[in-house]
Amino acid sequence: MKNFFLIVLLFAFLWPVPSSANWWDSICRMVAGRAQDWLGAEDKTALLIAHQKYLAIRKKENGEGIPPPEKIEVKGVSYKVIQSLGWGSEGDVYKAEGPDGAVVSIKVFFTEQLLEENIHALRRKARMGFLTPGILAMQGKTLVMDYVSGIPVQEILKNNALGISLELRAKIESELRFRYLGLDPILPEVILEKNTILDLETGRLILIDPH
Repeated sequence: MKNFFLIVLLFAFLWPVPSSANWWDSICRMVAGRAQDWLGAEDKTALLIAHQKYLAIRKKENGEGIPPPEKIEVKGVSYKVIQSLGWGSEGDVYKAEGPDGAVVSIKVFFTEQLLEENIHALRRKARMGFLTPGILAMQGKTLVMDYVSGIPVQEILKNNALGISLELRAKIESELRFRYLGLDPILPEVILEKNTILDLETGRLILIDPH
């Protein structure tokens, strides 16, 4: 274990880091990029079907909402908005595409202070050991992050309409507890389940909201 952390630190200093990115974000993205194989092929198939049901349910519940902007510009880079991912007490979240074709998540906060608080909390969680989306760029009230495609753990465990078996639910809950429970003593388990997404492509459990 000691050797592993030494290797991570060595990569942190040798890996080329863009000037706009924080060095810690780069380390988190490298570590988060490690694919995990704790989900079997049948598990992944079941989750992909559940994901389609989840998206259909969300669309029905939320409706079309306020039409999203066509484009969002951050530090001179124009992102084409694909769809709205949600809205809440801190701001709006969009799925967007950069000029290189990469899909990203863009959070537009109501105030710059909310953005700063969110980044501080997210980096704090990453230092504790949580996998978090990488921060790609920020300007004013706008934050560009890695896009995570998946289902919130809370929906997997509680939403019977997704058709996920009890066995698979127990497996995912056990993995969440094994990896994250106790890392942050003041983070309630219900919030951990709500704000952690199971990335369907890699099997990673990613905390997307630190609050």
